[in-house]
Amino acid sequence: MKFKLLITSLIIFIGFLYITGTIAEDDGGFKGGEGIEDIGKGFGSLAIAMLGIGAIYVVLRRGYLLAKKYELTKNPEFGEQIVTLYKTLRGPTMFVHMITNIAATLFAIIHGIMATEYTQITFYSGWIAVIMMVILSISGSVIYFKFKPFWKYRESRTFIRFLHRQWIFSVILAIAVLIHLALAEDD
Repeated sequence: MKFKLLITSLIIFIGFLYITGTIAEDDGGFKGGEGIEDIGKGFGSLAIAMLGIGAIYVVLRRGYLLAKKYELTKNPEFGEQIVTLYKTLRGPTMFVHMITNIAATLFAIIHGIMATEYTQITFYSGWIAVIMMVILSISGSVIYFKFKPFWKYRESRTFIRFLHRQWIFSVILAIAVLIHLALAEDD
């Protein structure tokens, strides 16, 4: 429990340091409302960073499943090391995955609310990404915390797992974020 609190505190602390650094880089301070726009951009950058950190678990899990598929876990030289590494890192990376992706969703929502200068395509691509993040965060939270109303019935558990593990949501999220980042530089 102390480790989880430490990780959560570090993530929040790094986030505030990052946002504070973004505000400090602004030459005009809060004059003319530009400081608020910079804070909004800082939240957006922080959301992207949190998504990247949260993806570590996905890479670990997919790597392990590929190793099992190609029977690398049965290799006498390094098979046991792969299994041990996965079992050791799975718990901590799952927790980091959950916390950082929920934080990324919240930061992206704040970024969308605070951003004032954007084109129409930047606006839509950003909010499409946020919607995908909300779907993935809610379904992941239901899986992790096993919320009783949803977790009680097998059909709903199967649907929630299916919803969370859909690659299409991750692909839509990635494409929307890439479009948003590419076009946001031009705004």
